Amino acid sequence: MTIQTDRKARQAGLIVKKHRCGTVYADPVTGESVYNGNRSRKSPRYERCVESFIRRHDRGGMD
Repeated sequence: MTIQTDRKARQAGLIVKKHRCGTVYADPVTGESVYNGNRSRKSPRYERCVESFIRRHDRGGMD
């Protein structure tokens, strides 16, 4: 799931930074970011949060 999420984030124009403890998805224009930790990805609620962040930036912030 993370490789697919990283690919979607890059296509949406987000910066993907891999760290030892997780991944940070950041928008270079607005400075908004969301952190996907290695352990927090087990939570379905947090997965929806990351997916909606990527989807919102993929649509150009139209949500």
